[in-house]
Amino acid sequence: MKNEDAKRRNFEAQALPLIENLYCAAQYMVSEAEAQDSVVEALVKDYSSGHDCEFCPNRRTRLFRIMANSMAGKKCSTAGSKSVKSSDSEVTVPTSAANQEEVAYPALAAIPALTLERVNSVVRKLPDDYRLALILSLREGFSYRQIAHIVGTDLGTVRARLHHGRRLLRKGLFDHIDECASQPQDERTGCQEANHG
Repeated sequence: MKNEDAKRRNFEAQALPLIENLYCAAQYMVSEAEAQDSVVEALVKDYSSGHDCEFCPNRRTRLFRIMANSMAGKKCSTAGSKSVKSSDSEVTVPTSAANQEEVAYPALAAIPALTLERVNSVVRKLPDDYRLALILSLREGFSYRQIAHIVGTDLGTVRARLHHGRRLLRKGLFDHIDECASQPQDERTGCQEANHG
């Protein structure tokens, strides 16, 4: 009984601080209810797996892997996952935008139209594999090697997914900026307000 209490305390000390990170990452992949279920399932599976250690340096990676596998299983058991291929359109961005009058890309004046909600909506539109790799890398700070372990693939595949995911994210954000920049100045504020709610 004493060992079980120690195991529970160790697990709580290591896993409970990760709940918010797990939940935020899951929300990019599935609905709110499914995200909650995925986090709970990951915690239960990790606790019941019998890994008993005072400090598990890979607990964070293990929890994300369990959750990623759980979400992948749920997606496959439904209608199947859809794969979206994108065109290879290039977006050129000036390297310095210190003075907006000197910028050759006038859409940069519309950058205030980018809100967290808009960025999140662009991320959610990415194909699942790219989205998961980006979330694990950019939001959670996992290394390429850790991401490969979490998603169960090789390092080259992770690099390719991150490359294509970043390209699609950049294109989606610049498409929104172009859309707002093409509107007259008085309507541009409406574009900004539309993104707030």
